Amino acid sequence: MSDEVKSSDEIELEAIEKAIAKMLTNGGVAEYQIKSRKMRYHSLDELYRQRDRLRLRIARRKRGGVGGQNIGISFCEF
Repeated sequence: MSDEVKSSDEIELEAIEKAIAKMLTNGGVAEYQIKSRKMRYHSLDELYRQRDRLRLRIARRKRGGVGGQNIGISFCEF
């Protein structure tokens, strides 16, 4: 078992990738209704967009800083 702690973005990315795989292998139902209750899943396009946003966010975080650059902050008294 890995000692690596996953961020919430990484956990969400795993869930989205599983949902995409499930839709591709099972065909997936986009929406259904039972009496007055209605359920709608995200479309494949929405899942792909969210997956790509999360991948970018995770990559930026792993590179460090904003835009891949470390930012230094110093404090001084005036």
